[in-house]
Amino acid sequence: MEAAGMLRDGDPSDIDAILALFADWKEAVRARDLRRLAALVTEDAVFSAPDRPPVRGRDAVEDLYRQVFATFELDQDFELQEVRVLGTWAFVVGQDVARFDSRDRDGGSVSGKGMAISIVRREPDGQWRFARGINNMIRDPAVEVRLGG
Repeated sequence: MEAAGMLRDGDPSDIDAILALFADWKEAVRARDLRRLAALVTEDAVFSAPDRPPVRGRDAVEDLYRQVFATFELDQDFELQEVRVLGTWAFVVGQDVARFDSRDRDGGSVSGKGMAISIVRREPDGQWRFARGINNMIRDPAVEVRLGG
């Protein structure tokens, strides 16, 4: 998950907790655990992706992943290149890679990758959670696509 030479700036225990947050996200996606995913984002989270309206709030994130899990097997990974902690906020820069395999045998696969910035916040309970995220993920043309026609 960490890129070689990842830049780190901040208290090592905070950085370790933030890296654990990304690992927890990846594991929750793999396990298709909606409750766990929702617990990893702030109540006021906002996620933005190309050509889509922003996803606003914990409930909307859970709804989005409910729809994704109903349609696809999802494999998501991150190559983190930079983590900087600024008090109770931190930002993380890296590459986001995802593969969506249709649950319909004849549906095909879509794979994408792109750069991403995540802003995480240490909540009053001491836990780091995803608060904002934006990426420029695009489809990877090396993967055959049969979804939607």
